[in-house]
Amino acid sequence: MMVGEVEVKERPRPSPDYLMQLLNEKKLMTSLPNLCGIFTHLERLLDEEINRVRKDMYSDTVNGLVDRHPLELPEPIGPIVHLQEKLFVPVKEYPDVSRSFLNLFQLFS
Repeated sequence: MMVGEVEVKERPRPSPDYLMQLLNEKKLMTSLPNLCGIFTHLERLLDEEINRVRKDMYSDTVNGLVDRHPLELPEPIGPIVHLQEKLFVPVKEYPDVSRSFLNLFQLFS
């Protein structure tokens, strides 16, 4: 290798093991108070790699590139019960809360 040349290594494939290694390295770096803030580029690169791996793992799962195994749940026991909770918002105190927001909130609760 000549001066000025940069050796390009292939990036590891995003996997839970690789993500765990990155997170452990990040934890180790932050646990050493003498190193915090000294290696700013290293910290930034590590954060970028963690974000890249998380994003790639998520997009692979969403796009179906990762084998999906059917979720194995135990058989339900007892009757099906639907629970609901009402949320009362005083209009005089909170005039900015719109009805559409409350309807949306009701859908996801």
